[in-house]
Amino acid sequence: MGGDHGSSMKGMKDTPLNRQYAAAKSQYPDALIFFRVGDFYELFYDDAKTVSRELNLVLTSRQEGQPMAGVPYHSVERYLKKLVEKGFKIAICEQLEDPKTAKGIVKRDVVKVITPGTWVDEEKDTYLAAFYCDKEETGYAYVDIALGKVCAGQVSDTAGLLNVFKKIEPSEIIIPEGDSAALGIIKTHFRNAFVTTYPIWEYDPEIAINRIKRYFNVVSLVPFGIHHSLSVIAASSILLKHVEATQKGVMTNISKIENEQEEKFVGIDAKTWRNLEIFSPLQEGPDTSLFFVLKATETKMGERNLKKWFRRPLRDPAEMERRWVAVDYLINHRRQRESLGKLLADIPDFEKALGKISYNRGRARDLLQIKSGLCHLGQIKEQLYESDIALLEEIASHIDPLFALYDLLEKSINEDLTASPQNLNLIKKGYDERIDELKGLKSHSKKILLNIQEKEKERTGIPTLKVKYNKVFGYFIEVSKAYTGKVPDTYERRQTLTGSERYIIPELKEWEEKILCADEEIAALEQEAFDRIREEVLRFTAELLENAGAVGETDTLYSFAVKSLERGYTRPRVTDTDLLEITGGRHPVVETVLKEEPFVPNELFMDEEKRIYLVTGPNMAGKSTYLRQNALLLLMAQMGCFVPAESMRFSPVDKIFSRVGASDNLAGGESTFMVEMLETSHILRNATEKSFIILDEIGRGTSTYDGLSLAWAITEYIHKHIYARTLFATHYHELTELPDLYPQIHNLNIQVKEWNDRVVFLRKIEEGRADKSYGIQVARLAGIPDSVIDRAREILFNLESESYKEGVPSLVYDKERAAGVNIQGDLFSRSFHERIVNQLRYLDLNTLSPVELMFEVKKIKKEIDEADTRP
Repeated sequence: MGGDHGSSMKGMKDTPLNRQYAAAKSQYPDALIFFRVGDFYELFYDDAKTVSRELNLVLTSRQEGQPMAGVPYHSVERYLKKLVEKGFKIAICEQLEDPKTAKGIVKRDVVKVITPGTWVDEEKDTYLAAFYCDKEETGYAYVDIALGKVCAGQVSDTAGLLNVFKKIEPSEIIIPEGDSAALGIIKTHFRNAFVTTYPIWEYDPEIAINRIKRYFNVVSLVPFGIHHSLSVIAASSILLKHVEATQKGVMTNISKIENEQEEKFVGIDAKTWRNLEIFSPLQEGPDTSLFFVLKATETKMGERNLKKWFRRPLRDPAEMERRWVAVDYLINHRRQRESLGKLLADIPDFEKALGKISYNRGRARDLLQIKSGLCHLGQIKEQLYESDIALLEEIASHIDPLFALYDLLEKSINEDLTASPQNLNLIKKGYDERIDELKGLKSHSKKILLNIQEKEKERTGIPTLKVKYNKVFGYFIEVSKAYTGKVPDTYERRQTLTGSERYIIPELKEWEEKILCADEEIAALEQEAFDRIREEVLRFTAELLENAGAVGETDTLYSFAVKSLERGYTRPRVTDTDLLEITGGRHPVVETVLKEEPFVPNELFMDEEKRIYLVTGPNMAGKSTYLRQNALLLLMAQMGCFVPAESMRFSPVDKIFSRVGASDNLAGGESTFMVEMLETSHILRNATEKSFIILDEIGRGTSTYDGLSLAWAITEYIHKHIYARTLFATHYHELTELPDLYPQIHNLNIQVKEWNDRVVFLRKIEEGRADKSYGIQVARLAGIPDSVIDRAREILFNLESESYKEGVPSLVYDKERAAGVNIQGDLFSRSFHERIVNQLRYLDLNTLSPVELMFEVKKIKKEIDEADTRP
């Protein structure tokens, strides 16, 4: 969220503290300055007004009435989170020295800048992204700084960039300053993303290359695989620049750049990703995404890795086979699978805990999470090695239990962090002698204070005398009003209350100094110990990240095995021939949500002789489910998962495309038909012979003849020029004549059964074309009024008879004869007749919703009725 939050600072009094604040604000004019003063972060002027408004904080004032608001430093995280989620940039101006030992005003400086893309969220993954366009390509890079994984790659156009970014939905995107085209992409497609810009000279190739080398302390970019692309180098470099600028230094958990090589993974564009409901359902309600159905991971690392595998289905059959073998082993070895599941379930998110420590936001509980994460790694490593499965053994080789680090954390960090209200219980007994000595003094002092209390009771004869403590007065003796006459002259009064008096004595004052000094020293020593332990943990950053990756992959394979066993999935097989053969295939999501009826499995066979199937049948019969089902089975198989089918043999695809559903882009000025054509154009330009395409009702967004013509031509183009395996569901029955012209195009239809003038969907696919649409029966099922159904049936009967009476279509002639209505001769001229006939003949009864169907029939009826009333 841009803007200058400090525009009302004119007239600010010239004091040392105000000068410090002004310096921070001038350095970060577009950020909210959280200015540390004692135990609070204070905000002044417009920043105070903004935070007061956004967080509902009380707005106060100080010198010259300057607005001020503040939050306690120990609870600042929850306030920062709310502001980041609202799109604000925040600069933390911290005290750099102890106020008690500072000479003059405490030194302060901005130690960190927080933006939506550099905020570590404990509940979700947050991505910072950058892209840079040159004349021939676009380079991109993105990172979740808590996880330390920089991914980079190149795409040829904006569509390719959207395909990448739509899968991660970055919270913040970095672009060159003044790049209106790049800004337009963000404003159109990523409206909620925070935009950061850097001057164009920061993208200079020499500067960019040297910045990456310096960040990773390397002499060459070759190991990262990005050396060949200046656009990728520019995007990666500016990403690292922003991380350094906001974190005030290099983050140790960001240790490499991973090149996303397009040729290694199945290409799935953003629209297909959405249409197939991979991560989220199209409709609001329960989560019916494929990700939800396949997720049985026990760890957050496993969940993240599962998402990664979803985004990167494999093209290499050997890699698929390695995953299938591992899943097969876990399915067939119950004891090992269940043992592995229990071990994984006890592993916390130590990957994100490490990120927080790297980010300098780590606390003792983050160190404990790392210790807990290391606890079971030895057993997991042993089990994976014992499997004698290549992939599991390879994963095991990347696991290092880090016994020495575990021992350090076990000996140093106290698990019971709530034991001391003063938060002086961070370090375990036995780790630091001086801390133990001071804690012993404190523990002993309690007994001493009790002894003082009892001794003074006996000396003064005051039975209600008590030794107490508060932060204002320290330790004191409290005596009720009834006994103040017995108080010795040696007692020094400190406070008078309604029912008592408070005093101090020299002995109590002496012990107070010892105890309070001990508290301060313990706090300082424990912080020093924590910092040393933190630095030691960071020395093992690379090993801990390797462990996190290994746990994630193990957990993903475990999840595949659990779901495959639970759902009755089978192992796919790769063939050398150009083949896609699925027997008894089921939709992985639909079969889990069906409650009242079993899912009907279906077959698919495609080879060199069967490249395109035209799928016809009534609406609601299951055409769309069948199309998506086969696309999802390919995706699952190439991820390395088993599939919901009796058997599946296939040759891997390079890309999966879908054009399904009707939607528009009103904000972009694009109609439903334009969106449909743009998506189809993308498919025709990018699909290859090895791609898999599903098309659902192309051409319905325009006139009937236009739509039919386009659908026909598109089918021919795919057959002649692309030759991709294609499933095309259509309501244009004229297209079913294409197999007569092209032997590689075939017809499929969904079986239905008519009974008592009603239709029953059998959900079974069979070869051949549908004999009719059953649109009127579907309309009846949808609850269309009987009068509309009867009239539609009458119209359809007479249209199909194609009989005329002196230029009058039979649908009107029969109506005249039946009802005795006198229709004037010119009412049904040939042009009027042809228009009505065409409207009804190509009425999309298969795909129209019940309301839309009724509307269309009523519109035609109104047109006829209006013509009927003409003089």
